[in-house]
Amino acid sequence: MNNGIRCLALVITFLLSSASIAESISGNQFLNLSEKQKGWYFLGVLDAMKETRDTYFKASEMTAREFDHIWESCIVGRPVRQHLAIVESWLANNPTRWHEPAIKLIFDAERDSCDSLKADKNDGD
Repeated sequence: MNNGIRCLALVITFLLSSASIAESISGNQFLNLSEKQKGWYFLGVLDAMKETRDTYFKASEMTAREFDHIWESCIVGRPVRQHLAIVESWLANNPTRWHEPAIKLIFDAERDSCDSLKADKNDGD
């Protein structure tokens, strides 16, 4: 069942990206999707991030440990609706970046929300 959902999410992500899997929609295009399309696109992005984890680190300054912390502490367990609210709120606060690929913006929004959680925990100590 889990593999079936992953496969479906990848197919929908492919269909949402106009020409190929290698292309990503922009933040502007993401904001214009229906709520259902945003949800499916988001799930495809999460799946792609998890499956290409090691490749991602070669192209960024993030370490596997940092990614795993974000994944385990801030992505796993949140419902899709909550993730979409986080991403949309982050995009509303960063309109100068809407032209960038949505996959990058989604990850930046999730990372920044995770940093906020860490700051909240430190304030309570």
